[in-house]
Amino acid sequence: MNTYTKSTAAKIMVFDSLGLADKNQTATFLIDDFTLDQHVSDNGVDYTATSSLEKLVSGTALKQATRNVSALATGGIYEFETVIIGGSFLKINNSGGSNGTSFIEYSFDQVNFAALGEGILLNAVDVDFDISVSMSINGGIAYTGFQTYTGTRFFQSYSAFTGDKSQFSRVTKLRLDFKAVQSHNVKSQITRLDDYRKVPNPAILNLLGLGEIELSAFCQKKHG
Repeated sequence: MNTYTKSTAAKIMVFDSLGLADKNQTATFLIDDFTLDQHVSDNGVDYTATSSLEKLVSGTALKQATRNVSALATGGIYEFETVIIGGSFLKINNSGGSNGTSFIEYSFDQVNFAALGEGILLNAVDVDFDISVSMSINGGIAYTGFQTYTGTRFFQSYSAFTGDKSQFSRVTKLRLDFKAVQSHNVKSQITRLDDYRKVPNPAILNLLGLGEIELSAFCQKKHG
């Protein structure tokens, strides 16, 4: 597999597990090991997000779980935001001109998080820029708000959440929102950068087609 130096034109973060952990950040309960494939890509051609919903049939201790992934890019057709899950990794990357966001939301049979751990742990393999992550449960009844991280182990204890903390004894939804902190200028080595782009909407395709017709007519007239 080829490697190359990635400039600040594109940013990436790679994670390999999400679960519950004790106060020493030792994993106690697996939420997702990111082995079940799911790819979502969005470009900045409009203000709508691109989403994908999958049933988690493996790689989790949750029961009857689904995973909803959403990505939203800004800045035009050549800017992108992607969420790529598979091969035991979660990869989130965006182009430098996009101030995009993404989220992953899990829905599942009720679980007593409080009995299984003391916080939620997202373990990172490669993060080449500061990011902000917001965690919430049960539709935002308890939440952290966006917190900026610079390390590789993103642990949020239940006590750090705002709202009704009693919800941790009966969790049915968990959501993680991601956004990049754009102020840093760094470089790193990565092995792959996926650039999946949403197809332009019909209005843009029509404009492109019109341009080709006019160019063709001009060339015929010039050489006639």
